[in-house]
Amino acid sequence: MHDIKPVRTDPAAFDAALARRGIASASSALLGADARLRAIQTELQAALARRNEASRDIGAAKAQRDHATADALMMVVAVLKERIPGLEAGERAAQATLADLAAVLPNMPAADVPDGQDETGNVVARTAPRPNSLSRRWSMMPSPRAWAMIPKPRRASPARASPSSRGRSRGCTAPSAST
Repeated sequence: MHDIKPVRTDPAAFDAALARRGIASASSALLGADARLRAIQTELQAALARRNEASRDIGAAKAQRDHATADALMMVVAVLKERIPGLEAGERAAQATLADLAAVLPNMPAADVPDGQDETGNVVARTAPRPNSLSRRWSMMPSPRAWAMIPKPRRASPARASPSSRGRSRGCTAPSAST
């Protein structure tokens, strides 16, 4: 997805970069969707600011016992509360439209990338040799002599343990002879 800021600053460079990929001018559609989104956001922020200001003025009018002004401001707040959800839905729709337009565009190619739709349209200038992965793996393995030097853990066999120590290690006690 493309950031809209570079498109706003230089739409001609954006279109020229996408033209290298074989795509026609896309900046006008992006800028149109961005302008609609910004207009809705501006209107939404103005409505929210007016609602907050009216709510503050309602508190001041009630403190001065001016019920007529408070009632008029409450009507303004009620109208704004009905209008704001529609503006928020419009903002979400405009954001989705802008994101959808930007998501289908390919990445802008770097300056050293040859022109073409994708890698199939490019000409191979040279290829790098593939390393022999098997020889590299064997070179990283320790030698058999190094394997012989690695100490092996010793395990005590059950036959070496004495009968009295086997029971005690598990917390068992020997049966008494008196029973």
